[in-house]
Amino acid sequence: MILTQLQPYKYQSPKRIVRRSIVKPALRGMKLLSRKVRRTRSQIKSYARRQYFPTDAIVDIRKATAHNEDIFIGTLLVAAIIGFSYAVIAMDLGLQFLVASTELSAVSGVSALFLYIVGGAVFSVVSFWIASLLANMTGIALMEGANRKYYRSLISTVRRSLHYASKVTGIWVTFLALLFGPVAAAAIGGYIYLQSSGVSIESVIPWAVGGTVIAVAWVIGIALNYSLAPYVSLFEPTLSIRQAFRRSHNLVRFRGRLFILGGYVLLGLALTAAQYLSILMRPVTFINGDLLVGLSVVAILLISNSMMVMFYRKRRMARR
Repeated sequence: MILTQLQPYKYQSPKRIVRRSIVKPALRGMKLLSRKVRRTRSQIKSYARRQYFPTDAIVDIRKATAHNEDIFIGTLLVAAIIGFSYAVIAMDLGLQFLVASTELSAVSGVSALFLYIVGGAVFSVVSFWIASLLANMTGIALMEGANRKYYRSLISTVRRSLHYASKVTGIWVTFLALLFGPVAAAAIGGYIYLQSSGVSIESVIPWAVGGTVIAVAWVIGIALNYSLAPYVSLFEPTLSIRQAFRRSHNLVRFRGRLFILGGYVLLGLALTAAQYLSILMRPVTFINGDLLVGLSVVAILLISNSMMVMFYRKRRMARR
């Protein structure tokens, strides 16, 4: 006969049972949760401290202009003279071109739309070249001030800007073609298919929504990864066009896309605010609204270009 030893019975009060089975696990869970919250908060703060914000870019712009103030002001004056002269000449030539294209179309039978497209393409390329030249001058002046370059002059800044204007223009045209070209081609192809196949619009709506989402994702992805390509081409002129785009992607691979996204959002808000502000100020100032919009857009684009120059310098100096 086998006798099993009886375990001594120990009385446990309901209060102790509740404390051991409910209260203590709950306290351990709360400690674990608070530890994870603290760790997440610390990671967010550390991530925010490592970022480069537009306010930091404004501070760097002020420091750079302070170290190269005379040449920066000189480049602004030269850019203002060139920009104003080009605007006046372009408006006059544009009106004359429209009249001449219409008369030539009526005489020769060539499509007026074709002439308008050719003239618009030439005008766009020349405008891009002038804009690249002006952006190069202010960007080089800022970079020399930020790097505290000792030997510098206004003539060398303008000469260097002229030397790289064509290459930077090619980078800008390539970037915009890469940004909007596939989207425009897909939209035109979809419109042609819709007109030729006779499919109802209701059946195409889901495809149109999906295509819009893909197009927005494409534009945002290209803008975030390759917006620094023109600045890479300006300050690293030995790189080819393909290498400039690859270098731009590498500069923002680990950090920097948040700055570019915020910069584009601020740029859109600033341009919209300039448009509405010109409408509100027109009855008060009695100044042409188009002139106010033009001046505001030029100032906003100048600040945006300066911020991108400082951002490029920051990412180039960063280890990651």
